Amino acid sequence: MQTNVPGIYAAGDCTDQPKFVYVAAAGGSRAGINITGGEAMLDLGAMPVVIFTDPQVATVGLTEERATTQGLRVDTRVLSLDSVPRALVNFDTAGFIKMVAEQDSGRLLGVQAVAAGAGELIPTAVMAMQANMTVQEMADELFPYLTMVEGLKLCAQTFIRDVAQLSCCAGLGCVPSSVGMLEQARQPAQIRDHAEQLDQGLEDDDNDSGPPGFRQ
Repeated sequence: MQTNVPGIYAAGDCTDQPKFVYVAAAGGSRAGINITGGEAMLDLGAMPVVIFTDPQVATVGLTEERATTQGLRVDTRVLSLDSVPRALVNFDTAGFIKMVAEQDSGRLLGVQAVAAGAGELIPTAVMAMQANMTVQEMADELFPYLTMVEGLKLCAQTFIRDVAQLSCCAGLGCVPSSVGMLEQARQPAQIRDHAEQLDQGLEDDDNDSGPPGFRQ
């Protein structure tokens, strides 16, 4: 937040930081701290972005393409919403959740979601990344059943098991078969195509505005 002029600090739209209200607010509060002699930092490495379309689009961290471009070896998983009980009971399974993890450590590097209420689940992914959690740790956490954020746990579990084989309270065991039949048309290949298109769209946006970084 310190400018190139000693004693002058800036935050918000007059800087090169991402143009979001919550980024400006965070920058302003840290600028106030630093003006009074503090050394507050603003880490934008886990900055969430939400696009309020229908369904919503939300992302945090690295996409698969960006991680690969940075030379990281990654594993990824895409979970279609017809594997998320909340989406099924809402009869709204348009979308998916994608996780990007470091290959060797399993550390969560990024999450992208297209779903009704995607903006409500992405803050949980933000906190997981800030805590340097692995996908195994996320898979082992307690998430309330029949919530959309449970989709993060289920997606994390796909790194190690087939969520379709899990019991009622951790997968699809208690979902009415008629609902499952309605969703069979959503093929995994189609979901992967949508995820790849989202990755490309997010990368195009990053190239336009510059990647989020670590700023003081």
